[in-house]
Amino acid sequence: SIGFILCVLMMDDSPEKVRDMKHFVSYYSNVAFNYSNGLTDTFKPDGSHFHHANAALTRYGAYTMPMVSEVIYILSKTTFRISTEAHERMKHNVLVRRFYRSLDYFPYAYAHNRIQPLVSHLFNDSRFLALAGTPDGQQDIDREMAAVYLRMMDGDKLPNDAQVFLQLGIEPEATPNGHHTLSYFAKSIHRKDDW
Repeated sequence: SIGFILCVLMMDDSPEKVRDMKHFVSYYSNVAFNYSNGLTDTFKPDGSHFHHANAALTRYGAYTMPMVSEVIYILSKTTFRISTEAHERMKHNVLVRRFYRSLDYFPYAYAHNRIQPLVSHLFNDSRFLALAGTPDGQQDIDREMAAVYLRMMDGDKLPNDAQVFLQLGIEPEATPNGHHTLSYFAKSIHRKDDW
């Protein structure tokens, strides 16, 4: 995704460059960042991620969302920002992901063939969406996403661009509680703090 953006941005300024950027944004807004049907890749309305006709929440999903969020961030303050609807879909996905993962591990039922300690770069989905602002473009910082990021970082050193969350007085969100159903994945999650 970043490579696609760079290929277009390296072009000489021209109508073709603008055309290609518009096509790029349209593709991401309407195809790549849209919900897919049935068992096809990638994003589902319940917040799960599919790959190879199966839910892949911690493998491909873990790698997909930080990159998608970075693309949204890169384009957010430009005339080529993705659509509000696409931004809202990806924010929904991040909020669901933060519900089923802990600070250290993915639960066994969601981990497939790998249970691995999480590393902070996997939390960049909420960081980049916070820096991209609200999906409607009205706020420069999405405070809800910033609060998610601060909780997931759990006191770890923040990158320079995320220091603004603390400067704005944003507090880490409370640990999510409640129930969530992933219909496409045929699983339910009941969360009480870190249980």
